[in-house]
This record gives sequence, structure tokens and C-alpha cells, in this order.
Amino acid sequence: MLTSGSTRPSVFEYENFRKFIKDMIAYRKKQRPAFSYRTLSRDSGISHTLILLVLKGNRNLTKEAAGKLSVGMKLNKEETFFFTCLAMFNQATTGEEKTKHYKQMSHSQKYKNIKSIEVEQYEYFSKWYYSAIRELVTLSFFREDPKWISQVLKPSISPKQAENALHLLIKLNLLRRNAKGQLEPSENTISSGNEVKSTAVMNYHKDSLDRAAYSLESSAPFERDISSLVISAQTSRLPELKKEIQQFRKRMLILGETDNENHDRIYQLNLQLYPLTKPIKRRGQSEK
Repeated sequence: MLTSGSTRPSVFEYENFRKFIKDMIAYRKKQRPAFSYRTLSRDSGISHTLILLVLKGNRNLTKEAAGKLSVGMKLNKEETFFFTCLAMFNQATTGEEKTKHYKQMSHSQKYKNIKSIEVEQYEYFSKWYYSAIRELVTLSFFREDPKWISQVLKPSISPKQAENALHLLIKLNLLRRNAKGQLEPSENTISSGNEVKSTAVMNYHKDSLDRAAYSLESSAPFERDISSLVISAQTSRLPELKKEIQQFRKRMLILGETDNENHDRIYQLNLQLYPLTKPIKRRGQSEK
């Protein structure tokens, strides 16, 4: 990203289109001190007021406006396409829309070259079986054989998908080789801090819920435990409820790490807590 104003910003390095516009204006101003928002407005055919509202986050860009702004910033065809996709990604209001626009962004070879790790991390969260295979490696009888891996997963995947998953897990350093050359999980984790990874994580959780629904028909009752509970609670006690869930999750992790020499199957545990009503005011409660 731009740091001094003397280097032309590369849109492929950005995760926020508004930040890119601001840095591009700073760069153009460095090259030509007379350059201003009004200059960009004239060159792009977009009103000066609209540009300022967009940069403040008070207005969104349409695809048409993004194209015009690209002309004003003198972006080439590939840069224009990526900039437009980035703007649509940032402005999307649903996970489905964000996923659609991110996939378009990731088609750019320049973006993949610059953000290769980010693209691979997104891929990790996009398939349910990556985390399953990572855990499968912990079993004492694990076989580094794509065909074997593909057959033991439920539902089965192709040997090629299993092979690609191993390559990705090793590349992301989520799997490593021990002194004997055998695969084992590393201590590394993937954070979900930025918008791209947060979108991928949301999709992963949705897929996990689909896996749970699939298990209702694919797994016998004695193989699973699926239950639900509806309760009423005070909104201010939500942090306390979350803490209880976190503590339970930690206890389950401890159980999963105990006597693992005898473990013979991989399970998924999903935990959800969400509201079924809007905030309800008590009768006579004053408006805030």
C-alpha cells in the first residue's frame, strides 16, 4: 500500500476501495500539486459532491460510477475490473454477495500473486473437509494416501480433492512434517481479522450447519447428538451465556486431546446461540 505518496498505488494490494481512492488522489497530487477532488470529478465525469460522500462512507458506488472513476484515476482494464469488484465486495450486505464479488476479485492473477496467502486462506475456509483432514492427521493409524483419505470422509470426496487439501494445509503451515517425515498438525491458526477472511469464516459456519442437517439423515441416532433449547434471558446477561459456551468448548477440546492414541473417528461440534425475537420493551418502559 501507499506509504509516502511517491509510489503509484496498486489496487491489487487493497482491501478497501475508499482507501485506494484516497491514496491515489494523494499520489496524483504529489505528481501534480494542482490535482484535487475537483480534478478527479472533471476527469471522471462524476460530481465532486458524490466523490466526497463516497469517501466519507455516506454513499455507495454503482458499477457504472466505479467505471467512470477508474477512467479519472487512469486505471487500465484489469485494474478497473478489480477496482469495481472490490467496491462491490466492500459494499455488499450479505455473505452471498460478498462471496460472489470476492471470487471475481480472485480471478485476477496480479491479485493472486500479491495476496497468494490470503487467497489460500480463503480457500481453506471454503471447503469443510480441510479442517477435517487436518484433524484426521492426528489419528494414530492415519495414512498419507489421498485415496484412503477420500474414502474415510463422510461424505466422500475425490482423491484429487484430498491431495489438493494436503498440499494447501502444508503450504499454510497448518500441517508439518516431524523428524520421521510424518505429517502432524502445527500450532498455527488462521485469524479472521480482515473482511475477506471474515466472509470466508461466515461461509464456513453456514457450511457447518449444512453438514449438521446432512447428518440427520446420513448418521444413525446413536452416532450423533443433535438437540436444541429455547430459553428467555436478559440481554445484559448475553456475555455470561457466551462465557458458558466458551468454557464448554474448552472442556470438549480437552476431551479431544485426552487418550488420543485410541481415537478412531473425527467429529464436528457446532454451537449456536442466537435471538428469536427483536429487543422487546417492557410495558411502560420509556424510549431511549
